[in-house]
Amino acid sequence: MILLTGATGPTGSHVLKHMVAAGLKVRAFVQREASVHAALAAGAVETIRGDLHSPADVVRALEGIEQVYFIAPRFLDTEVAITRGMIEAARTAGVGHFIYHSVYHAQLDAILHHRDKRICEAALFDSLLPYTVLQPTMYMQSTTRDWRDIVQAGRYAVPYSTEQRMTVVDLEDVGAAAAVVAGTTDFRGGCYELASGEQLSRAQMASVMTDVLGRPVNAVRSDLAAWQAHQRSVGVLTEAQIERMSVMMRHYDEAGMGGGNGRVFGMILGRAPHRYRDHIEAMAKLRPQG
Repeated sequence: MILLTGATGPTGSHVLKHMVAAGLKVRAFVQREASVHAALAAGAVETIRGDLHSPADVVRALEGIEQVYFIAPRFLDTEVAITRGMIEAARTAGVGHFIYHSVYHAQLDAILHHRDKRICEAALFDSLLPYTVLQPTMYMQSTTRDWRDIVQAGRYAVPYSTEQRMTVVDLEDVGAAAAVVAGTTDFRGGCYELASGEQLSRAQMASVMTDVLGRPVNAVRSDLAAWQAHQRSVGVLTEAQIERMSVMMRHYDEAGMGGGNGRVFGMILGRAPHRYRDHIEAMAKLRPQG
């Protein structure tokens, strides 16, 4: 049995889908009641509702578990504490394999959640648990979050430079790789970058959108302060999360997030990773009108 945290979130839902398709038995660790039903509907064998900040909930979630696939909530300033707690509880429980969903270029201490994931990776290494670390780069799906605006207004807006290059990865590929790593012992003891190998600026992404959609799409730099104000008005993110995301965006503005090589990722997948055009073509078929 695999314990999957964040099983109904943007990342976890893809991981769960591919694990289920591979015939793996998953216990979904979720926080909200609505997520219990969503996880079961997606194929989880069991669910457990709890809080990652609660040691008792974590211990309860690990009963009878052979592997952990740990996805921390996005941009939390308590990530180091909850990850260390899960690692220690997994070690005590005798878990046979701990898969940590980290981040591409965890060495970038200037980006706060990258720094925290580097610290968590070190804690996992020191735990002596059998481990695998997966380090995905920016999800292609995050670039099309405002798909309606892209399709209907021809406007692809980001609150940082449209010219800095980013390396991207398809979440479908990330989920597929997660299922492979959980379903075999072949990749234990390794840290693997999950990147398509394709580096594109936001302007180049807009060019791909233009080509696929057959209508002009322009990459536009929006105002970071306006983005922050909008997030505060919506009230979904905490102030700490907004600040962490802002730090990341300022880094993107100055240096982008380039590099990345898809060869090892392709080895895990058993095929070449998807290209950005593949994702945009899929979006165009799924939501042609936005």
